[in-house]
Amino acid sequence: MGKAKRLGGKSPSPGQSNQPLGPAAPNPVRAIKPGLRGWCRWAARFGLIILGPALCFAAVELALRVFGYGYPTSFFMKMEGGKIYTVNENFARQFYDRKSGPGKPILS
Repeated sequence: MGKAKRLGGKSPSPGQSNQPLGPAAPNPVRAIKPGLRGWCRWAARFGLIILGPALCFAAVELALRVFGYGYPTSFFMKMEGGKIYTVNENFARQFYDRKSGPGKPILS
């Protein structure tokens, strides 16, 4: 396939040239620079597919932590004084839903 056919034009007959008769105009096909090629294109796609949603989830998680939404999920919690630890009553909520979860904590 010739270059003229790839660019979408007709190939000139042997006696004609493909050059315009007026002032030289820039070729719009050659003026467009290609974007990423090869492995760089695949790396950019990977970044958009994986890192894009991951950054969105991280932003939501950060916003929820900053505004204090939720409950602590650690097993032990400090008491008011800060020197004594106690069992967290909300620890099992991360494993069970509210309807079928345990009624009362075992250690209280």
